[in-house]
Amino acid sequence: MELTQMITIFNTSTTTVKLAIDIFTFLKADQCNAIRCLLSDFRDVKAQISQSKKDDRELTAEIIVIKNEMSQSSKRNQEMSAELAVMKEQILQLIKIQESSTVCEPPAQIIFGTLKCSADAYVVGTSCVVHCSNNRVPYSEGSYQLGGNAITCMENGEWSDDFPTCACPRCSTGDHCQWTTSWNELKKDIESDGGSSSLNYAGNRITTRIKSGFHSWEWKHTCYCQDAKNNAHSAHCQRLSRYGSCEHACATLIKKMAAKGLYEPPCDPENMDRFC
Repeated sequence: MELTQMITIFNTSTTTVKLAIDIFTFLKADQCNAIRCLLSDFRDVKAQISQSKKDDRELTAEIIVIKNEMSQSSKRNQEMSAELAVMKEQILQLIKIQESSTVCEPPAQIIFGTLKCSADAYVVGTSCVVHCSNNRVPYSEGSYQLGGNAITCMENGEWSDDFPTCACPRCSTGDHCQWTTSWNELKKDIESDGGSSSLNYAGNRITTRIKSGFHSWEWKHTCYCQDAKNNAHSAHCQRLSRYGSCEHACATLIKKMAAKGLYEPPCDPENMDRFC
């Protein structure tokens, strides 16, 4: 082989080797870039997976809270449904009573007393009894009903009798029936102290004052009986005895005051002394 041909072959081989080295270097650099890209993508995916798990945990917690609230709401709804069912039953019973039964008018309020009935609704067959307080007793049509007679709702929608009021027993008065309206009781107080006293009639205080002396050659007693609140209301009487003069004077005062409506009338006026 000639020298010129050998140099040509050598130059050609060198160029080929250089080209091969350049290609390997390019491929190696590109491969490294691809690996770095894959690692970066892997890290991103891992971060996304971690965030997704965190989101799942938060979502699960929210779901649990919602389920608890729904459970409590369901319990409240059940309780309300039970209450509504009871109310509905009560309303239906009242409607049934009103539609199927005759109802009497509700009784008026009892002053100083209460009304106890056998049923809440005043339907046919319901009976009521008046119970009085403050030492009072049932009173109706001029008589006292000491036995507490029952009054019943009848089929015609009327009560079997008028409801009584609660009144003080005979010959007593006051909020607790603590005062007497009996002339006989007042007369005993006058007789017990000879007429010189402070008396109480039906809650009204009465004072008496006696002056004694000779009149027409006789020893006589003049009794002055006055209302303690107003001295203008008074009466006097002159008799031979101290209590006799005060009996007549006080009887006169009580009759006058009762006629004016300032005192309650005596329960036993037939026993009162005549005017002096």
